Amino acid sequence: MAIIVPGLPLYGVGPLVQGVRNGVVPPAWAFRQMAAMYNGMIAKRKKVAFCKWVNEADAYEAVASADTWRFRFHTGPDTTQVRCRMILAPVEDTEANAPSPRVYWTTVVEGGASTAQATVYHTDRKTPPYTVVPDDYRVVMQIWTVTPQTTYQVTLTQVDKLRVLGATVWEIPRTVLTTGTDTVIDPGPFSAGEPIHDNDIAGIWASMLTLWSRQRSHLFSWSRPSNTAATRTGATTYVNVLDATTTAWAAASEGFYTEPRVHGSHDTYIAASNLETVQVSFGAYISVTGGATVTAALIDQNAGTGAPIATVTSTSATAAWQTTTANWSAPSNAAMKLDVVFKVSDAAQTASIHAAGAFVYTA
Repeated sequence: MAIIVPGLPLYGVGPLVQGVRNGVVPPAWAFRQMAAMYNGMIAKRKKVAFCKWVNEADAYEAVASADTWRFRFHTGPDTTQVRCRMILAPVEDTEANAPSPRVYWTTVVEGGASTAQATVYHTDRKTPPYTVVPDDYRVVMQIWTVTPQTTYQVTLTQVDKLRVLGATVWEIPRTVLTTGTDTVIDPGPFSAGEPIHDNDIAGIWASMLTLWSRQRSHLFSWSRPSNTAATRTGATTYVNVLDATTTAWAAASEGFYTEPRVHGSHDTYIAASNLETVQVSFGAYISVTGGATVTAALIDQNAGTGAPIATVTSTSATAAWQTTTANWSAPSNAAMKLDVVFKVSDAAQTASIHAAGAFVYTA
């Protein structure tokens, strides 16, 4: 038998606005366990911001100082440190030719201050005819201090022929979180025999909303292995940044496999097309000659070059990050390959792209 509840709004009570408990006091242990599990997710669900490896033959090697690898990423709600692991190959030249082999990273708050991380020196030398083998490689670990919920632009600088074969950058989990300053759920109010207030339950929602919005997936980071850009000239149509040949998305084209999953969220699910509205931040490090316009675009099988997911442009001859945010209608709960393409507005000019990347971000 249907029961009409007097005074109840037509569409029900908004979530976590009022408490409807039918006169039954909920058990405190259930909320404490839920808070503990949520805190575990908040503390441990961390992201890999960058991962790149090259063969020795493809590694940048020059005496002159050069900015080579680049990427950008967004830190999670409680991320205060990231770890960088590098694999270095020894210099294959004399001290006279390459006196001070070294590398260092620079982290820049997007739109803000920059920080030069500690310089790494590698004085081991293997001069020909000696052949460098994996036992000669050196593993270097660094920890960088960062600010939570902040977007960073990162650049690697190489000097005096020190080769970087690989680098991975990831967030470091924290074992202690502080209520009031960190994104964390305080289990204290959920004690046996104590009242459970709606405000306490709302605190669970607020922390999880922040986690859902700002600790979402880093989709990909791509960078050229040297200070030489991929270029486009002689035509005004899009071309794939990886193979410099493909002009549109294709199943076999080179791209980046991602998992844009938000699992049918009420806020993002499009039932008619079984797609998710995934908010992404897209950026490309680009430049162009002669005052023309370079355009870099993010595409998938549904949003081709005719209507890209996101585009960024520049008319400057000085390379810089150009960024934007966009709504990506992605397949629900499925993997999806993304391609990055770019073009120049004047075929007589040259468009350049050094790096590109995207991450899921909800403002």
